[in-house]
Amino acid sequence: MDYLTPANFALLVFLLNLPFMYNGYKQIGKTFVVSSLFAIISLGVIETLLHGIEPFTNQSILATVFGGVMLGTGVGIVIRHGGSLDGTEILGILLAKKFPFSIGEFVMFINVFVFVWAGFVFGWEQAIIRL
Repeated sequence: MDYLTPANFALLVFLLNLPFMYNGYKQIGKTFVVSSLFAIISLGVIETLLHGIEPFTNQSILATVFGGVMLGTGVGIVIRHGGSLDGTEILGILLAKKFPFSIGEFVMFINVFVFVWAGFVFGWEQAIIRL
């Protein structure tokens, strides 16, 4: 994120999620917003604490796989407990109520769309590393 903006990651994630939190409060409820805010603040704190740590590996693909597994596990735990970490999960929760697909299927579809878009914009190798 440092190469895109000098803004603090935790603050940026919090601010970008405010409109989604408002929508989630209106359509899902107060418990959802409290769970989501706790998860978003936790994500920001953990990312800030881990930011300066020496990487475990210098291989980009290995770091990407491990990062994806850890983030996916965290997102799964948050969704299972009634919250979300970003707008794609809120969108997935809302769409899963209206269509015969799971939250995970909607989130995966949205993420695949974002990845393909990034692949065309940045190139496929950079899309894997940046996302």
